[in-house]
Amino acid sequence: MGNNSVLLSLLLFGSAFISGLINTVPFAVMMSYVIRDLSLIPSILATALMVWAVSLGANIGGNLTPIGASSNVVAYSSLETHGMRMGWVRWIKIALPPTVAALILCDLLLYVKYVGFF
Repeated sequence: MGNNSVLLSLLLFGSAFISGLINTVPFAVMMSYVIRDLSLIPSILATALMVWAVSLGANIGGNLTPIGASSNVVAYSSLETHGMRMGWVRWIKIALPPTVAALILCDLLLYVKYVGFF
């Protein structure tokens, strides 16, 4: 049970970090193939939990940087157009605390779902 819960956390936090660096949509498409291959391993946890971990991580982690989600690109461009200089460092300083808090909450809830799943 311990290795599967670690895998679940790695999928969640890894997805969040990577989707902050690349756009969420192509990352989610790429991870669908990874989940499909992982689901073929008999001792691995249920596919539904892996899908939840990746989708939550990708969607929440996309808020971390200006390029992580399409809406962030629009918001960042709008700020720059109206003369407000945001910058990457300031964006990340503002976005990091709520993003980490949401990821920790999701990790706890995924663990509860995992324990209740079996």
